Amino acid sequence: MKIYNNYTNEEKVDYKLRVYIESLCTLLKLPPNTLLVETAFNVINLVTKVHGNKRMKLKDTIIIICISRELYVDPIVFTGRLKIENKYIYSAYKLFASIPELKDYITPIDSITYIKRVFDTNSVCKNDHILEKTELLLEKCKKLGILSKHTDITQGVSCLYHTLVSNDYTVDLDAFSKLYSVSKSTILKTVKKISDAF
Repeated sequence: MKIYNNYTNEEKVDYKLRVYIESLCTLLKLPPNTLLVETAFNVINLVTKVHGNKRMKLKDTIIIICISRELYVDPIVFTGRLKIENKYIYSAYKLFASIPELKDYITPIDSITYIKRVFDTNSVCKNDHILEKTELLLEKCKKLGILSKHTDITQGVSCLYHTLVSNDYTVDLDAFSKLYSVSKSTILKTVKKISDAF
């Protein structure tokens, strides 16, 4: 193996990027594996080749999207842990949309699948009808375009919160917000829109 000082400039940049991706995996409490690192490495290099270097939060978000895709989870789970705003996900998706090889990365997990997974994994409540009611509420909101300015995940999480509260469940908003990686203020604003509409 070559000693770092003997690397070319390009090899040094590649090495630093791989180390950075591994450190981000560690920060997210994920064991870094070759597939995750190489996937993120190749995507970052492709984005850089087409669009130039990106700022740190956008670069982190691109890496997170790659990791999320490999692990079949929504990137919001990881951006929430790193306190990265959702707008960076949309910026990354726009970059991906402009590169034919990366269009597969744009399809996010749908909100119902996401809330069901978290709901079931964490035993949010024992009533299965809550999810059915949430899904009906979400469909109504989408039909009327009430929440169209919010992410699919935010829409689903807010509809679940509204459904729980409307059915007399006591919900710890702090815990709920952390569980679903959507900020309290966003949930409250979105739920107000739902309440005002119905």
